[in-house]
Amino acid sequence: MIYSKLPDDLQCPSKSVLISYDESMILAEEIANDYKSFEILDNDNKEGSQYKSIGNDHNSSQGYIFGITCAVLSSVCYASNIVFGKLALRRNPMLTTYDINFVRAIVAVFVTSYQVHKNNVQLTKCSKKALILLIACNILGACRCYPTVWAYKYISATKCILIINTCPLFVIIIGGLFLSEKVTYINYLVGLSAIFGCYVLTLSKSDESVPNSNPLLGYIFAFIACLSRAGNSSMQRVLSNIWHYMVFPFYFSFTLFLVSLIAWIFFDGLINIGSYDLIDVLLLICTSFGTTFGLILIGLSLKYLPASTAAPIANLEVAFGFIADVLIFHYEFYFSDFLGACIIFSALGVHIMMQCYK
Repeated sequence: MIYSKLPDDLQCPSKSVLISYDESMILAEEIANDYKSFEILDNDNKEGSQYKSIGNDHNSSQGYIFGITCAVLSSVCYASNIVFGKLALRRNPMLTTYDINFVRAIVAVFVTSYQVHKNNVQLTKCSKKALILLIACNILGACRCYPTVWAYKYISATKCILIINTCPLFVIIIGGLFLSEKVTYINYLVGLSAIFGCYVLTLSKSDESVPNSNPLLGYIFAFIACLSRAGNSSMQRVLSNIWHYMVFPFYFSFTLFLVSLIAWIFFDGLINIGSYDLIDVLLLICTSFGTTFGLILIGLSLKYLPASTAAPIANLEVAFGFIADVLIFHYEFYFSDFLGACIIFSALGVHIMMQCYK
């Protein structure tokens, strides 16, 4: 039972919790996957106590199909983020990584500000230690955004997505090294297998088939983006018990906007707004919305699907990136590309199965 106010005898029964009604509705979303149904007693209601039954309809065929659809569309959005970014960089040589992240930050600031206002999120209430961790989390988030764009500028979208998607494996390892979480030898072996798969990808000459490519730089930036994303995710896990989940994207979007604004004001040539034409603006907006709607859709899918089902579907973005590489960017792929992809997918598959049977 969830109480929104202490009962008259000032005691909560066992296996009950006392939280505000608004907080209880947030909790309802988080535990709905574990319970078929549960009740919230709104005993803070002036008109009298009211029971509110929350049913879990996630196992219905309609909800399952909706969750699958959202997960697939999310992977399309994430892949489109990279595809539209590559198209923008190729079409206009004046565009830089800072241009893409500048427009992305503007879109993200509006979206996250609306969500924070809508959910009445507290943004400043925390300890000094939590604030330091939040700042570090945002710095790692910004460090992920810039190398990602530099990576797909120099290598194919497929390879960029593959390398960055090994992030969950490194989150487990970072958790074991710095957060005292239990990590087995199999986890380390799976992580090493993913690194070996990334190395096999670098043996291919496919990226040299495209003019102005620099594969070595692309691989280095993709791996930096992967590690930054893993560090960012690990810190979010630590802070998730302190902050509302919308605090992270809110501060991250403002950090990204601030970095871009400083680059625009103090450094010539990093952001070239004067060189944008209508098509450039559309491509940059599509890149930004790809990230934003990808986050929204994967969040929706997790309301109807367990994470063990949604995670493999999210990796379909690699397939969509591959289609774009072949049809739009005309990359030539070789046996080592497919071998490296198979090794990485095998490592991710083992990781997902270990999480399912944990």
